[in-house]
Amino acid sequence: MRKAGAVTRKHTAIKTSWVDFTASHRQSLYVDSEGSEQLRQQAVFELRAHLWLLPADGKAVLQELNLIEGDLHDLPSEKDFVKLIEERIRLLGALEKAPHLHAYSGPVLLSPGAAGLFFHEVIGHRLEGSRLLSAEEGATFRDLQGKRIAPRFIDIVDDPTKRTFRGRSMIGHFLFDDEGNPARRATLVERGVLESFLTGSGPLPGQRELNGHARNAYHERPISRMGNLFVVNREPVAPAELRERFLEEIRRQKKKYGIWVKETLGGETGTSSYDFQAFKGEIMHAVRVFADGREEPVRGVDFVGTPLSALDAILCMGDDDTLDNAWCGAESGTLPVSTIAPSALLRNLELQAKRRESLTQYAMPLPYEQGARRGA
Repeated sequence: MRKAGAVTRKHTAIKTSWVDFTASHRQSLYVDSEGSEQLRQQAVFELRAHLWLLPADGKAVLQELNLIEGDLHDLPSEKDFVKLIEERIRLLGALEKAPHLHAYSGPVLLSPGAAGLFFHEVIGHRLEGSRLLSAEEGATFRDLQGKRIAPRFIDIVDDPTKRTFRGRSMIGHFLFDDEGNPARRATLVERGVLESFLTGSGPLPGQRELNGHARNAYHERPISRMGNLFVVNREPVAPAELRERFLEEIRRQKKKYGIWVKETLGGETGTSSYDFQAFKGEIMHAVRVFADGREEPVRGVDFVGTPLSALDAILCMGDDDTLDNAWCGAESGTLPVSTIAPSALLRNLELQAKRRESLTQYAMPLPYEQGARRGA
């Protein structure tokens, strides 16, 4: 941690930074009145770095590394972690000079991590069946079972029984849910058609099969939640073809450019009947791609939308399925989840301006800058 954290001292433009490592091991004993007795254990390892830069315009730029694994050996070595931090520092330098976008609507290419977040927020939470039993929920997909909600080439499956994906541990793995039910593979969407919802012990209207997805953190009440969400593309497109289709869509719509979302920080979605049925993805790194293929980094925007129109806008997806381990917060607490998704091209997705606060530059040099000047 000290060696990795010391890298930022050579870059005085970075005013705030930290590096940390967390290892957690949860062990719980489940007992119920039906005679079940289950001992459960789960380990999660997190290696993180936070880098914050204040450009001359007073609009802060940040980069984060959030490496979350279920096996300690899946984390990078010290040397590789330092390289990742150095890459983020170079990216901060590029973003410092990047133009601000205030709004955008048009073709968007999502990297695998961003696409995973997109599906998690757009459809994942809305297929948590416990929400269908509450009058407080908007229940976007309540009456759409057996109907097409996505392109024919898309399947969506949640399978918490899978332990690994291409050699990496999946932290959304569990064999029994938090109501003592055996976890089962749940086919949620098949060839674009909504097949089922995630369930706990309680049956759902129109769905007899239970799939053991009731989950909770500590003292919270269990509700059906995602575990390992797989977005399966039946018609994978190679990277070169995906990019060409992106450029063709930009030209077809006569747009000056499209947006390629490379990395996201996190997201949120509203599912209650009181609120808007919308979602948001916080963008950490994006570039605009011009019709002739030129690229330019941009900053200051997040992607937003509503679920049905967003799913309808998917044109094609890549062949670069990637695992993303993360934490997901909802009514039953913050839980470890895994998402596997490829890149996705959308004909239209809206971007809106981030909340931007103008900050004053530091009046005094940082303590280690003073030490460097004195030769300490």
